[in-house]
Amino acid sequence: MIPTRYPRIVGVTWFNLIKESDWRVQSSASSLQAFKAAINRIDAVQRPCESPSLSLQANRSHWADYSDYVNRVLTVDFTLGNEGPGDGYDLFIYNSWSTEAVAVETDLPLLAGDVPVGSSTLIRLRYSIPTGVDSFYTSVHSILKDDCGSRYRFPWIYKQA
Repeated sequence: MIPTRYPRIVGVTWFNLIKESDWRVQSSASSLQAFKAAINRIDAVQRPCESPSLSLQANRSHWADYSDYVNRVLTVDFTLGNEGPGDGYDLFIYNSWSTEAVAVETDLPLLAGDVPVGSSTLIRLRYSIPTGVDSFYTSVHSILKDDCGSRYRFPWIYKQA
């Protein structure tokens, strides 16, 4: 449990004494056995955590079908890439703000999965475009984790024409 839930732990200090309670690891056979098992599961070799380096590029904007054209729902395809040096895990898009009263139609947050070093993933967002708007700025906000569970936030701003 410690290595997976608390990967940055590199050591443990235990006060093996009786105070408010019996804190000794050998207070019972089952206590000593549980302590030994937990310590044996801790990986003695700690690997450094490297942060991911993400980039987001708007590839194309299009009406997905005639109904979207009539209802002015624009689909924007983004490519999100990770140039490393660290892998990214549990990426999700949690918000997208736009100018010109453009509203995001995609249900957010949107889970986009893992983004290992050197890979990319497609992110498709849909926007409701008011009549008379021919271009707008949008920001895309995401969060992902590295190997050690640290979270990173990434905002990007694009002009859609």
